Amino acid sequence: MSTTAHPSPEKLMQYSFGFVATQAQQTALELELFTHVHQGAHDVGSLAAACGATERGVQMLVEALAAMELVTYEGGTIGLTPSSEMFLVKTSQAYMGALALQMENARWRWHKLTDIIRTGKCPDAGVVSDEDNGAFFIELVPSLFALNFPAAQFAAARLGKAERVLDIGAGSGVWGLAFLKAYPDCKLVEQDRQPVIDAVGKPYAERMGVADRVDYLPGSFRDVDFGQEAFDVAILGHILHGEGMAWSKKLLARLHAALKPGGSLLVCEFIPDEERNKNISALFFGLNMLANTEEGCVFTRSELEAMAREAGFTRVDWLEDAPAQSPLAVFRK
Repeated sequence: MSTTAHPSPEKLMQYSFGFVATQAQQTALELELFTHVHQGAHDVGSLAAACGATERGVQMLVEALAAMELVTYEGGTIGLTPSSEMFLVKTSQAYMGALALQMENARWRWHKLTDIIRTGKCPDAGVVSDEDNGAFFIELVPSLFALNFPAAQFAAARLGKAERVLDIGAGSGVWGLAFLKAYPDCKLVEQDRQPVIDAVGKPYAERMGVADRVDYLPGSFRDVDFGQEAFDVAILGHILHGEGMAWSKKLLARLHAALKPGGSLLVCEFIPDEERNKNISALFFGLNMLANTEEGCVFTRSELEAMAREAGFTRVDWLEDAPAQSPLAVFRK
């Protein structure tokens, strides 16, 4: 009798229906389902009433969410998992639902992925372009603040006291603001396009109570002058993947010049494994860069280290235990 295992279609079926999980989470967020469970709606009837939906629809949605491990559902009682309690309840300080909802605006690009791969070009100028002028990031960055602030606080503590910090493509300023909260004498320069500064940069600095210690450098970071040996710390919080290899190398060289001797460049990125065949989250994000930018990509550790050396940095330290999806890199001048 043959003992050869037959190939299973399970993975094919899982990926063929992968869009269902995305839409189920999206719908649950639109209905504020997780928030209603948090507030006490623990059975299908009360949850359907709170969501303004049918019991049949909520029943099937809850069952799917339970299989996705976003809720618990046992004996007719609905609960939240630790991750959904922290990240999907609107009143949580770590709420990430806005990010998931915002990604709906970019989903149309994925339907054009075949053409993008054939031509090597995204459908229009993409989100990193002069034509956009920061409009995409005005919508995106507020939903990222809660996600990134714990890692930013961690980095500020590990890098230590700094007098002047430069945050490139700062958005809400989440990475630089962590330094201001940690060190009362620190001053921050946030660089971004003027519409982004006005819409999110200045409001977040005011909200954090540090607006008097923040200056702004408006424009595209591809063009603006960072100065020479002017900063103790510079920050690239999820910037390089949108730039691609050539523009990233230019940016790193300019930031090396802008740092004082002994200064540090903090780099946060989605980092794939060296063979580029295992880390599915980072590799999916690479496809995201293909679909949404002109030259963007993801970099391995060895690629980042080589880019750092080419720019003139003498050492790269990895903050392995940072509360971030990938380790944080610190390029030392």
